Amino acid sequence: MPPTVAVLGGGISGLAACYHLVRAPRPPKVSELGLAGDILAVPGDHPASRNRFLYLGGALHPLPQGLRGLLRAVPPFSRALLWSGLQDLLTPAGSGPDESAHAFAQRRFGREVGQGRGP
Repeated sequence: MPPTVAVLGGGISGLAACYHLVRAPRPPKVSELGLAGDILAVPGDHPASRNRFLYLGGALHPLPQGLRGLLRAVPPFSRALLWSGLQDLLTPAGSGPDESAHAFAQRRFGREVGQGRGP
């Protein structure tokens, strides 16, 4: 009997996980639960829509909630994220072959953000 696997979410990661699961040597049975009608949108003024976290190095790090938070360094990053955003605006579009998500983030936002870790 194949293993039981649950993929939660239909974003790029969830779709990629399903893609690779069905192509495995012993693929599990893949079923869609059809729960789209049960999804509840979170209003923009709800705390859950504002609180974002980055799980890195075994810990949750709160991400800035507004422009003021972008003006100062927040762990795990050593410099203000505003500079990474500006770097993205000033970096020309890539002209080479396809690149990985890691290479894209590093080229557009800087090495520290691209690597997803502090210095």
